Amino acid sequence: MSNTLPRHSASVTTAALATVILFGGHSACQAAPPPPTAQDAGSASRPSQEIKFAEALVIASGSRYGRAPLPVDALAAQLVAAQWSAPKEGTELKLPDGSVRKWEAAKAAQDGTISHAALRGGYAYVAVPSDKSRPMILEASGHTMVYVNGEPRVGDVYQHGYVRLPVQLRSGTNHFLFHGGRGSVRAKLIEPKAVAQLNPSDVTLPDLVVGERIDTEGAVVVLNASEQPLTNLSLQVTAAQLEDTRTDLPPIPPWSIHKCGFRLVGPPPREAGHCDVSLKLVR
Repeated sequence: MSNTLPRHSASVTTAALATVILFGGHSACQAAPPPPTAQDAGSASRPSQEIKFAEALVIASGSRYGRAPLPVDALAAQLVAAQWSAPKEGTELKLPDGSVRKWEAAKAAQDGTISHAALRGGYAYVAVPSDKSRPMILEASGHTMVYVNGEPRVGDVYQHGYVRLPVQLRSGTNHFLFHGGRGSVRAKLIEPKAVAQLNPSDVTLPDLVVGERIDTEGAVVVLNASEQPLTNLSLQVTAAQLEDTRTDLPPIPPWSIHKCGFRLVGPPPREAGHCDVSLKLVR
């Protein structure tokens, strides 16, 4: 996986460059590993605004998950009952056994990681003020899930670093409640440069074998950073060693992600090496 190519001005156009490794004989090939971060395509005339989560309130919630069929979580119970409110330092949480836990402050290290014993199953809360409603991309890792203004969103507990989520900041205070997994959380918000974007950090590439015709599929995550469904989009694939293909995509709901497949078709590779594939999201 290589860098994105931020050279397209249309709001629904983005591009990425994928690299497939070709192996000789009949041994399977391995896709080149994706980079830890993705660059969004679109206008490159100005840098994206970035909001780093430098500090948070954390709490050991006394939750019990693991392989239990019915997890116990006092804070989640408040959320379900619509009784949860944004905490302050020292705010108490009463657990089912009668004991009490308190929210406490925690600061991020230089790399942006908030590490705390409470985040082994506990929670981290961050308030993000905004002077207007606007889209942002949440890049976070280390959490099992996150509630964004009360809406549950997927996490990245194994800290792969490739989860990108479009979110909508509301005018006023926005609430980010991370459910910790292994003791640390790292998160930031980045301004999107296009309504529809590719996330080349999370791409699936096939195995190619020298001497065998290419007729297979790959997949890449598409983000919809808007309040409207994305429709009539296609993924265009071009490469020197492949035939140009264009794959129609299904509708993508607002503020969501969808891993979309694309066709890879071409003549048999003649020798082992690399095949750079350009992915372009077009309407």
